[in-house]
Amino acid sequence: MRSTISAGVMKFSLPAIILMVAGSPSWALFGPGCQCSTIGSYHKSTRYHVSKEATEAARHIIEALQAHSRQQSSYLDRQVEAQKRLMDGEQQNNAMRLREEFRAAAESGKYDPNEDYCHLVDLSISREQEKVVNVSPQVITKTVENWSMGKPEIVKKNGVHLAAWLKEEKDTIGTIGEVENPTTDWGLIADQETLPADEPKVMEAIARLVANTVDPLPPIPLTPKKLQTPGGLSEAVLRDAIAARKQAASSLIEYAIGLSLPSESSEGYGALAEQSHYAAEIPDQISELQALDIRTSVYFLPTVETLQVRHEKNEKALLQDLIDLNSLNSRLNYLRLVQETRTSIALAAILATLTDNGYGNFTRH
Repeated sequence: MRSTISAGVMKFSLPAIILMVAGSPSWALFGPGCQCSTIGSYHKSTRYHVSKEATEAARHIIEALQAHSRQQSSYLDRQVEAQKRLMDGEQQNNAMRLREEFRAAAESGKYDPNEDYCHLVDLSISREQEKVVNVSPQVITKTVENWSMGKPEIVKKNGVHLAAWLKEEKDTIGTIGEVENPTTDWGLIADQETLPADEPKVMEAIARLVANTVDPLPPIPLTPKKLQTPGGLSEAVLRDAIAARKQAASSLIEYAIGLSLPSESSEGYGALAEQSHYAAEIPDQISELQALDIRTSVYFLPTVETLQVRHEKNEKALLQDLIDLNSLNSRLNYLRLVQETRTSIALAAILATLTDNGYGNFTRH
């Protein structure tokens, strides 16, 4: 009986179990004997563990990268700082080297100022501070022009009175310096670099010297009544022509006198003259001619000491000397040009006089 029941149960239970197992999806996939829930649990745990480990590994990698970056940045900072210190040290060395080079150059006199240039600066300042009242040479030529035109009363008289007046004037002027006859001796002007214009009778003697050269015995002026006649008119025209030619001669003399008249203070020129064998006297006021003579003598007639100083000058000082020499030559060339211009006018007047045939469209009466 028990065996029958057991057999019946087995008959009933086996199909049911098979049906239950066969009805499960896991059985269909993995076959009989697979514990899917357990495997799922393991799989879930594995995914969690892998994810955790991956996250942890990523965190460690990031931390390692950050640490490496900080280490690399710190290394770069130290490298930049070291390079900066090297450059600073190199710059300091260069600065010290340049300082020593400039100090050595300065001690050798390379940057010493040019003494002659300093003198020129002093002369420039002196010209601005001390205004010299120039004696214009036109004062002399104007006096001579008035003399030729017969404006002085003595010219209006006959020749005997004029001759006596001239003799008296010559005796009154007398001797000026070493010139015994200043009204006829051009040494009064040619032998002096600066004319003593402030001394008595000097300007008067120069005016008479010029008049004696250009027009010693001017004719008696034409009276208004004489000018109303044809002969008087003709004479007036001829006198104008002669006056124009005499004016050409007066212009040359005027220029020569102007170069010798006092034009500036002599302050500063004494120091320049001491650098050369300059022997002429230097008054308080000197002419442009004497100023040029003193400045050129420094280069033309230097003393031994001046030559030694020039030998020790640096390149900049020598260049300033060359500039000074060029300026002197430029000024001399300009003065020569002006003189040659006036000389050309005088030569034209001489040529006109030589080619004058002695007669014209006027009839003398």
